Amino acid sequence: MGGVIINIDVPLTYNALAKDCPLNAEEVRQKLNAEHVFGRYERGELSSAEVRKLLKDALQLAISDEELDRRWNALLLDIPQERIELIKKLRGSYRLYLLSNTNVIHIDEVNAILHRTSGISKLDELFDSIYYSFNIGLSKPSVEIYKHVLNHSGLDPSETLFLDDGIENVNGAIATGINAMQVTPDNSILEILKNAI
Repeated sequence: MGGVIINIDVPLTYNALAKDCPLNAEEVRQKLNAEHVFGRYERGELSSAEVRKLLKDALQLAISDEELDRRWNALLLDIPQERIELIKKLRGSYRLYLLSNTNVIHIDEVNAILHRTSGISKLDELFDSIYYSFNIGLSKPSVEIYKHVLNHSGLDPSETLFLDDGIENVNGAIATGINAMQVTPDNSILEILKNAI
């Protein structure tokens, strides 16, 4: 999802969390990585309430939950309309699935951005099925999460194409027998799939 469908800029979240905090953005990044906050939350090991408390305590932030969510979501940018249109066109000829390492707070905001952008209320309307890491209890690039999607959806890995902006996630899919390509600024989803419709 991130870097493929929605544009993201992760340092914006560290910068936003560093505001009114005794730590600078790099120290915030290091602290969150040391606590494995993103990974634990993305695998559903922490609830949203637990993450909010952890962040407020660790970063000494005296802010509302709403403000904390706004800062947490700072990395989420825009969803270009042409990507939404491409997904709609592809859906007419292919089975489409979304697999994302994400968390509840981010998904709520992504769906809000999607609705503002296109009038579509949820990503669920664009895909045959959606697999969020926090629901599965697994995260990319673990081969187990790809196997879960293949088994649950009945997909043949040799007939499946997986796109991701992270090379480690691409390699995880390839290790499961899935065809996979990395999405980059020079090789966007629009460029990769231009001949598929």
